[in-house]
Amino acid sequence: MRGPTTTPKPPTVDAPPSATAGPIAVLPGATGSLRSPIIDFTLENLTVQVGDTITWENEDAAPHTSTSGVSPDKDGIWDSPAMNTGGLLQFHF
Repeated sequence: MRGPTTTPKPPTVDAPPSATAGPIAVLPGATGSLRSPIIDFTLENLTVQVGDTITWENEDAAPHTSTSGVSPDKDGIWDSPAMNTGGLLQFHF
């Protein structure tokens, strides 16, 4: 596990925003890179493979963080600093 990185953005596949969160599976032959928007304090549930890179982008007007674990318990794998509107976080699994 490599952890957060600030390297240039890899090619991404946009995860469509939805009113309800749901799982997104990385299918065989996928790019291994997903983009997940943060809107109204909501993140989509993602299923990723070892080697995948996830990019979170804050598309909300308020600053947000991305923290691993299930609320209210953090599991310590990652915890980003606050991201303003348009802020990005990449994590390589």
